[in-house]
Amino acid sequence: MFFSRLHHKLLLLWLLSLAGALMFVGLIFTLMLGHTREQQSLHELEQARHFLAGRWDTARQAVEEQLDQLAGQSELALPDSPGNNERLETELELLALRLLRRLETRGLDYLAIHDERGQLQAMACRCQGGDRLYAYNTKPLGRTGFRIRPSNDEPSYQSHFLPYDLLRLSLSSHSEPVIARTRDQLYLLGWHDVPGGSRLQGGVKLSDDTVGHLAHRLEYPVLLQAEELSVGQGFESRLSLQRLQQLERSQQGWVGADDEYYGAITFAEPGIEARLIFAVPVKGLGHELETLGQSMLVLLLLALVGFTPLGGWFISRVITRPLGKLSLAVQNLKEGNYQRIEGFDQKSDLGRLASSFNTMVTALNEREEALRDSSRELRQLSAALEQSPACIIITDLQGIIQYVNPGFCRVTGYSAADVKGRPVSLLKSSSTHADTFGQLWSSLSSKGEWHGELLNQRKNGEQFWVAATISVLRDEQGQPDRYLAIEEDISLRKSYEEQLFHRSNYDALTDLPNRELIQDRLQQAIEMAEAQQHQVAVLFINLLQFRRVNEVQGHQAGDTLLCQAAQRLQQVLSPLESLGRIGSDEFVVVVPEVTRMQAVENLTRCLLQQFDVPFQLSDTEVRVAACIGIALYPDDGLRADMLLRHADAAMQQVRMRKEAGYCFFMEEMNEHARHSLEMEQALHDALERNEFVLWYQPLLDLKTRRITGVEALVRWHRPGYGLVPPDEFIPRAEESGQILPLGHWVLAEAIRQAASWQRQMGLKLNIAVNISPRQIQQPDFVQQVKQLLIIHELTPGSLELEITESIFLDVEAEGRTIETLKQLRSFGVRLSIDDFGTGFSALGYLKRFPVDILKIDRQFVRDIHMDQDAATLCQAIIWMARGLHMEVIAEGVELEEQLDILAESGADVVQGYYIAKPQPAECLPQVFERYEDRKAI
Repeated sequence: MFFSRLHHKLLLLWLLSLAGALMFVGLIFTLMLGHTREQQSLHELEQARHFLAGRWDTARQAVEEQLDQLAGQSELALPDSPGNNERLETELELLALRLLRRLETRGLDYLAIHDERGQLQAMACRCQGGDRLYAYNTKPLGRTGFRIRPSNDEPSYQSHFLPYDLLRLSLSSHSEPVIARTRDQLYLLGWHDVPGGSRLQGGVKLSDDTVGHLAHRLEYPVLLQAEELSVGQGFESRLSLQRLQQLERSQQGWVGADDEYYGAITFAEPGIEARLIFAVPVKGLGHELETLGQSMLVLLLLALVGFTPLGGWFISRVITRPLGKLSLAVQNLKEGNYQRIEGFDQKSDLGRLASSFNTMVTALNEREEALRDSSRELRQLSAALEQSPACIIITDLQGIIQYVNPGFCRVTGYSAADVKGRPVSLLKSSSTHADTFGQLWSSLSSKGEWHGELLNQRKNGEQFWVAATISVLRDEQGQPDRYLAIEEDISLRKSYEEQLFHRSNYDALTDLPNRELIQDRLQQAIEMAEAQQHQVAVLFINLLQFRRVNEVQGHQAGDTLLCQAAQRLQQVLSPLESLGRIGSDEFVVVVPEVTRMQAVENLTRCLLQQFDVPFQLSDTEVRVAACIGIALYPDDGLRADMLLRHADAAMQQVRMRKEAGYCFFMEEMNEHARHSLEMEQALHDALERNEFVLWYQPLLDLKTRRITGVEALVRWHRPGYGLVPPDEFIPRAEESGQILPLGHWVLAEAIRQAASWQRQMGLKLNIAVNISPRQIQQPDFVQQVKQLLIIHELTPGSLELEITESIFLDVEAEGRTIETLKQLRSFGVRLSIDDFGTGFSALGYLKRFPVDILKIDRQFVRDIHMDQDAATLCQAIIWMARGLHMEVIAEGVELEEQLDILAESGADVVQGYYIAKPQPAECLPQVFERYEDRKAI
């Protein structure tokens, strides 16, 4: 019943609103019709006025500019061919064609050339519709005649007169820009003088069919009044003289008549009498109003008859029926039945109301579903907490434990009853730093969570590491309520990490810091020294002859020695000083704070004294010395790597002396190291560049006092450095591997030279060549020697190979070395031990190795003439060699007294500066002859 009454009221309101709206629209339309006509006419009039006025200014400037440019072109001057009409006519036609081309390039519509009498000679024009034509005077010297030629394919024709429109343009003779009118166009024309007395005339269409286009666009008759003529489109002017006078006096530029408006545009240029006049018809307005009123009445009746049932249907569909659905849905909602309403237009107000209702129903359904999900999730969360292997702890804001899960009990050994109501600090280990807990509470206060590692304590007192995440739990108002801690036992991982850290930063043999760790500690010491302005010392320690112990005694013995050495060095150092092992036999000591240099020297001497006591290796005692290089921060370097490098360079200087000691770094050591590196690099190419040469030192037989042989000594002529002695470059060649090709060259060149002397001088001359241990260890060394002897045909027994005592040190290769030496002796090669007594001398090696000659080093011979002990030592060596059936050669004989003592002691051969210095091969024949002559005397 309620919705029926509402339906009728809304229908009546619908009809009244419709009638009122129609009447209001008709009234407004009627009032606006007349005003719109008048305003539209005036608006179009103003548009036309501004359009043509602007066109005038633009056209005038363009014409003046183009004529000024064209007047300076010589090709537009009139031809000068007196008495030759045919040629003059041809040149005028060419001039007209040039004018036609200028129309295209200059944007003009008309161009003409007049002679000094004002007579037209040539012209070009752009006609209506885009067609072009040009004309020229065919009788320039007599009666006027024109040849007119369209630019299209139409034929030209001859005429005594120009067409009317062209004639109107050519007759204009003003000096200033003027407006000229043809039958259907307005032109703006200008003049310019051309050299030679002729005049150039040009212009553009002022309106470019503006009259026709404007009339078509405005749909009004248009009248153009210029001088006494009129041009228009079907316009029959009823404009009287009175109306013209009213237009001239009008301030608005227009006047109204009975059923027309008249407007005019007057051009502002002096001398131009042209106005554009509009006639705007406004008659028939009353009839239109009457027709409009009748139409509105019919429309109102149709609306009342036709829209009444439509309005009823519309109101029922759009308002009353949807309201019924909404009422029913609300009733269902009250009863707890959450059902959506369908069938509403979502764009209407009731549709939006229904959409809001559906949104509310959806929210209620989602809330019910969320409650069910929440209950399910709570059950799952409870199961996850109970079954989680991690330790889960919930405390209040004071840290009192409220809940722990079974995982906590398994890890800590506490039961839930043991810890509930007790502070969480009962798990804290005393080893945890106080700063850790300070950072924990600070992070909880600022961020609401903390992540880190803690060292906790089990119920039995055992400590264990946990990775902990502690969060703040908030209540409904967002205020902190409780703390949640989730901890995972990472004791096993921490153990692995500690082992991995120890392996990556400590030496596995000595348990000392390795290179990376000691370098890091050194860098930290440097940074602290920079801040506190004190010095740092780096001691680089190297064990002398460690490699020999490793080779002779074995690697296990070498490892034992290194461990004992590390223990001895560690005993000397203070807790602030660091000891590390950075190489096989290299140690580094970092002294982080140096106040006195004397303290560094005292520490260095203490370290060296640790090597005075022999090392006990199984059943044997071994003495190993040490050399120490010292570098200081900041004097010797500002970075850790630089200090280590400089300390190493200082140690190498001590090591070169082959005795224990220490040395402070000096910049000259860097220069020496660079020099050594340059020498090693230069050695690679020296052999190919033939920079090596052999010198020879004679060997004197003490019994016959004749030269029985020579020793080949290699020399290096290094470009820019002169003659380099062998003790400088031979060690570098040994280290870099260049000794193998160099040694082969020395052996081949010495055998070749000795064979040459034997053939040339007829002497049985022996040749002694020094051989590196690395050469002997080559598998094909015996074959190399045999091949060289065969190629150069050296007398058998003339080659002597000198080896050093270091060849005895390689225990593993001893069998192969002995076999190689025996093979060499099998085809007449004699073997000698060079520099006997200066190295690792052992009589057992003399017995086992097949050696023929023993060479006494020069340091034993140097003082035998004035030191009885030295003479006795030489005598003992000679007797020992005699007992082993070995020949004895003494080196370094520089005095006759030394020669006599050695002869009396039983030495066989001597060499030295007293006999002859090492010399090039070409100098040796004179030495041989001198001793032959001396023997003859």
